[in-house]
Amino acid sequence: MIWPYLEVEPRWYRFRIANTANSRIYRLMLLADGEPVPGAFQVIGTDQGLIDTPLPVEGALNLSSGERVDVLVDFSAYRGRSLKLVNTMEGVPPGSSSTRHDLLEPDVMQFRVAARGSAGRFTPPAVLSPTFERPSHHDLPHDGAPRWVVIVGPGTENVPELWEMEEVTDTAGITFPAAGIVQVRDAEGTLTTLRRTALHYDDGRAFTVAHGSTEIWKYLNLAASPPPHAHPPGPFPRALPRALRRDRLRPDRPGHRPAGRLPAGRGAGAARTRSQGHRPGGGPRGRSAPARTARRANWSPSP
Repeated sequence: MIWPYLEVEPRWYRFRIANTANSRIYRLMLLADGEPVPGAFQVIGTDQGLIDTPLPVEGALNLSSGERVDVLVDFSAYRGRSLKLVNTMEGVPPGSSSTRHDLLEPDVMQFRVAARGSAGRFTPPAVLSPTFERPSHHDLPHDGAPRWVVIVGPGTENVPELWEMEEVTDTAGITFPAAGIVQVRDAEGTLTTLRRTALHYDDGRAFTVAHGSTEIWKYLNLAASPPPHAHPPGPFPRALPRALRRDRLRPDRPGHRPAGRLPAGRGAGAARTRSQGHRPGGGPRGRSAPARTARRANWSPSP
């Protein structure tokens, strides 16, 4: 088995990571000497562009299928050392494989940090995008009940099923467990009972959205399947399109990185993870496909 490695300088790098797997969720961690690096990733952008301020990630960086993220990583404290990017799963020690959890190859790639080199004067900006607006609960419409969609499976055709649900306020006549009934308890302890109303497009009760309306949809994924996503343009919160203005995305001039400006990621390129299989944590035989880097990615046999 061969894995990619990237030679980096002891300084900040910016990576654009996209999960291009068709049905695999990645939980990425950066390890030094087998131990997770605290706050290794600082998220600065998502699918809609730059966010308002850098967001340190505690624990794993979760990426669902088709999800993209921009992160900053500081290698200045690891001169002359090697760090490993791994895929992890709940209940499995970071960097370890697990047949039970279908995680046979956790390694993604390695970073080899140079022993010499200047760390520069870069510090993450306090404000990344002055036009970014984060919608709050009060910004959302509350004049109608939220839509509930539950993914369960595999169903009768051995594929996950997409259930459209309605909230049940009177549960007196229901004997639990019951077919087509799902109960959800939120963080505040509130129990919500949902009844399936539609399973196929031709059921006659599938959700229909009025043109020009705004709704709240809640997804509950109970199957190891790709996360739901919207293809038509536009069904996003009002504030998100303004975040598409990618302020200060121009690469720095070579050798010039003043404080407050994002690193260009020169030499690192855009890192992508890719998959050849269909199961979480594994390829056709449960193997994780190696990550790819756009420029100075090198390959070497694993020991």
